[in-house]
Amino acid sequence: MAKGAMKYKSKKRIGELLIERGFITEKQLQQALKVAKERNIKIGEALFSIGALNRDCIYWMLGSQMDMNYLELSPEMVDEELMREFPIQVLSDLVCVPLYEDKSEIHFAIADPTNCEVVKRLQQLRPEKTLRLHLALPEKIKDILKLYGAEYYQPPESRKILHPQKKHQSQPTAIRTPHLTIAEQESYWQNFVLNLLSVPSGKSCWCYKTPDACELVSQADKGFESIRHYPLEIYPIIYERITQMATPSGDGGEAFLFLQDESIDERAAFLTGNIHFSNKHIIWFQRLPLFSEEEFLRSHPRASDLIKELRETLDKHNRLLVGCEESLYIKECFYSLVTEEKAYSDFPPSVFVEREIGVYFPKIAQLTHKAFNALDYLRHFREKDLPFILYEAEPTQIARIDTIISTLFAEKWQYIVISLPFASMSEMQKSLMEYPGWREGGFKSVFIQDNHLNVIREEF
Repeated sequence: MAKGAMKYKSKKRIGELLIERGFITEKQLQQALKVAKERNIKIGEALFSIGALNRDCIYWMLGSQMDMNYLELSPEMVDEELMREFPIQVLSDLVCVPLYEDKSEIHFAIADPTNCEVVKRLQQLRPEKTLRLHLALPEKIKDILKLYGAEYYQPPESRKILHPQKKHQSQPTAIRTPHLTIAEQESYWQNFVLNLLSVPSGKSCWCYKTPDACELVSQADKGFESIRHYPLEIYPIIYERITQMATPSGDGGEAFLFLQDESIDERAAFLTGNIHFSNKHIIWFQRLPLFSEEEFLRSHPRASDLIKELRETLDKHNRLLVGCEESLYIKECFYSLVTEEKAYSDFPPSVFVEREIGVYFPKIAQLTHKAFNALDYLRHFREKDLPFILYEAEPTQIARIDTIISTLFAEKWQYIVISLPFASMSEMQKSLMEYPGWREGGFKSVFIQDNHLNVIREEF
């Protein structure tokens, strides 16, 4: 079965992803949707027709959406012998070219992997093998088909060799060994960090490497603008440091990157990932919004009273199960609590273990479930120095409250808050009746509703 077509339906629409990655604006998407409807064309074609995106960007995002490689196709990628095993007219009709095959799989570059009929016909060309698809621009495919089509009409003895690369697999191009001094490497890295920190909240940028250039670009009103060109040798330094510093998000190959520069007292968090296709590397960054206590209290004027209640309850019980329909609101309240002057020690920093990191809280340690290991983390602290921890449980973990308490926290943490995603106090109470282990762990259960802290009775 072909890879990609089944996953496509369950993922976000390409327009939404393009906005999230900063390729287009909402206004451009709406304009393209209108054009697509009027002309009865696909959204990618409409974005191209209005000048919002070039075809490379559209196809790269489509490939990312479908978990497929996007190739900058060239004749060197095609196995000449394999190419000649298929009628040129069939390949032209399907707008595809074979790349390579092994004992169990055959790989094709294809222009439209969403066309189920084309994918079905491709599978019929090698029914005994698994079909693997790679995305490529239709004009690139047609250029290669035209080149090979001309070869078919020449006598065998006069056919030229097109530099076939048999069993070629699209892998990242080897990164060159840097020839920079340590001082130069550090200087370029610091400059790179400063440039990332200059990216506004919610915006995206890309570190783009080809065999000839290394450039940092950011999104602009009408496309992209260059932030800085770097020597090609700096790319492996950037790539290695980001790989070492990033925290896996648990969602595909994405990760969270936290950066700061003491000289300008600037801190930022980014969602990041990297893409390899053909001979290009791209590392993308999306800056996360920074929490503002001033804006939070302005938007939630009654939160101050709730924070006071939470502080008193936490000081009295040390361990809380907190239910609330708005998980971000819980985090914002507790962040305001733990960062109050003299309320809790600045070191060790408080730890928020989250399902997903959507807002950056700069004075704490933010980790995802995937990156958090309680035992490894605790080894770094003496027992009297243990930090405050807030653990944001996933909906699927509610039925495993006992396991969360016994496995992750034992009795070492001084202040523990487990945030539970309940829509109502009665729903939370019903669930806790089924899993009484929280009592043995010394937890007090509370529910936040209408900016008020409701302590759940323990008689049930």
